[in-house]
Amino acid sequence: MMVRSQILELLHTSGIDRLVHDLPDAMFVFDLAGSLIYANAQLTARLGVTPENYSLPFGSLVAAEQRDEVRAHFAAVARGETAHYTNAATLPDGRSVRVQVTLMPLLHNDEVVAIVGMARDIEELEASREIRSALESRLESILNSVSDGFLFFSPDWRFTYINPRGEAIVQRSASELIGRSLWEEFPEAEDSGFGLAYRRAVAENHTVTLRDRYEPLGSWLEASAYPTPDGLAVYLRDVTAEEDSRLQLIASESRLRSLGALLDVAHDAIIVRDPHHVIQYWNAAAARIYGWSAEEAIGTSARDLLYARHDEFDEATRRVFADGHWRGELAQQTKWGDTIIADSSWTLTLDGQGEPETLFTVNTNITDRKREEAILLRAQRLDSLGTFAGGLAHDLNNVLTPILTSAQLLAEQEADPLRQRLLSSIESSALRGAEMIRQVLSFARAGWKASECRSTSGSFWLSSGSCVPLPCRRTSRCRSRSVIGRRTPSAIAPNFSRC
Repeated sequence: MMVRSQILELLHTSGIDRLVHDLPDAMFVFDLAGSLIYANAQLTARLGVTPENYSLPFGSLVAAEQRDEVRAHFAAVARGETAHYTNAATLPDGRSVRVQVTLMPLLHNDEVVAIVGMARDIEELEASREIRSALESRLESILNSVSDGFLFFSPDWRFTYINPRGEAIVQRSASELIGRSLWEEFPEAEDSGFGLAYRRAVAENHTVTLRDRYEPLGSWLEASAYPTPDGLAVYLRDVTAEEDSRLQLIASESRLRSLGALLDVAHDAIIVRDPHHVIQYWNAAAARIYGWSAEEAIGTSARDLLYARHDEFDEATRRVFADGHWRGELAQQTKWGDTIIADSSWTLTLDGQGEPETLFTVNTNITDRKREEAILLRAQRLDSLGTFAGGLAHDLNNVLTPILTSAQLLAEQEADPLRQRLLSSIESSALRGAEMIRQVLSFARAGWKASECRSTSGSFWLSSGSCVPLPCRRTSRCRSRSVIGRRTPSAIAPNFSRC
């Protein structure tokens, strides 16, 4: 058996000591008796021992329960074998570490002369592996749970990972794709916008995003390609629903523009507001009727903008939310401070959940019509009053006629001056009554133009095709003065029976 000095000389002449001196792992040499002969710089730094100050036999630092196993490995290597094992070791400072050990025989003339060993502290390595494994597990869990697809490709464009959502989007399972070529499994993609985007991301080493329709899958897809040192990562979203909604929105906006153009040529004010009465739409007719432009009105409260009397507005609101529709007349105000009357029709629309969404309002300005109706009603009332006054005047005239006739006849035959004065007073009072009847008729029918008709039998009023006889005054205007002058009762009577 070679002694210590011979073994060290062998290590030196073979160059082993120089080779292992600065390795990051601990290197050591024990003789066959189990004594430490050589320790490299890493072992000295980690354990704080050298061959000169370390006299314990091989395996002394190993945990007691593992010493027999370790010494069995030592014995096997002494017979020319190689051993690999992991054990827990206690350092001189009391710290416990896990090390991975490799033992090899040092041969000279085909004879084992010493044991060469390498020890690697695997505490940090195993901790790193555990952390990496945990991170990989967590990342995979996250990728598997997200609502969008994740795909990873190797530099030669082979699938290395695809999450469940990615499987659903590409309509293939991971077992079918992992390890397979992208261009072989999806040949249409190679010359598509997606294939060009993926190659561009790798060539230019920056992220490329593309949204396009991929016909083989019948879907709109949005892909973001991220170059990585291991290949390419792709974040994939199925945006078919978004694109369908966008196209529907474009079509709806086009229809709304056409509808808006039609609404703007309407003569009625058309207003759309939300359930809180905030104006959302205001057509050109509304701007003409109320004075506020669409820019001024939209976004304001219809309740505050148009209504001075909130009680009528609130009652209409209560009815439309209860019944879904309301129609009636409302007093509204304009930008110029005028009050108008609107024939208003409200319709409530609901959303998909049955909740109030918008109030569609059509307002017709009926202020002029209401004014004309009031004028017509007044005219009708005046006409009725005139008809009544005419009838009343006719009846009163019938009462005054015999009085006046009798007074005139009696005056012709009476010689007593006192009675003559009394009869004259009666005649004057009757004539004043007839004048009052004429004034009533003139007031009640302001549009009537009375004209005095002359005939041999007296005078009377003509109006609207009817006539009201009046007693003939004894003036020069009356052609029957000669008859009255003769005071002939039979000649006077025809004056009041012509109509």
